[in-house]
Amino acid sequence: MIQIVLKNSNSIESLPSEKPDWMEEKRWKDIQKLKAQVDKKRSFVSGYLLDSMCRDLGIENPDYGYTEKGKPFLNGVDCTFNISHSGDYAALAYHTSTNPIGVDIQKIRPMRDGMERRLLHIKEMKQLPEEYENRLHYLNRLWTVKESFVKMTGEGLSCDFRTVYADFGNAMVTGEDGVVARFSVWEWEEDYYLAVCSTGKEECEIKEI
Repeated sequence: MIQIVLKNSNSIESLPSEKPDWMEEKRWKDIQKLKAQVDKKRSFVSGYLLDSMCRDLGIENPDYGYTEKGKPFLNGVDCTFNISHSGDYAALAYHTSTNPIGVDIQKIRPMRDGMERRLLHIKEMKQLPEEYENRLHYLNRLWTVKESFVKMTGEGLSCDFRTVYADFGNAMVTGEDGVVARFSVWEWEEDYYLAVCSTGKEECEIKEI
């Protein structure tokens, strides 16, 4: 079972002046470097979600490591996780499996000019709705799924999204190198999309904390 936990950064009235015992030292230092209060809160809430995961799994004194592209992982623990934030929300997906997972939460927003050409696989161009509102939701939903996929693979935004195909009919996404993953995508709070990608077949459970 993939657990997905979300938290609204507005639930934090103000940040503490000193590092909480449960927060990783690196994250606390990174928070201090951020200028915008909204960014500080989102990172703080992300740390809160990670602590919630560790408490759920009974992990004491977690030892975090980072890939070359900055993707965090836990040393010495059979747990895979991924974290995302957008707008007022942070989201964390995790499970006790070695299967990679990726999560993305995205506040629905207009796409910049030219984004369609950078986002759409040739098969997806044929499915692009003409009506503005439907097109807006289609593109945001597609972006969220693809970002969860490249976070799963570890490529991140260095990946050319035009080489990734999301098949909504079968809930499968395929990368240029042949990697295939299952995905789930939901509307959240009416103006967000939330997506999770995994190479496994686990079901998902979502809760806001």
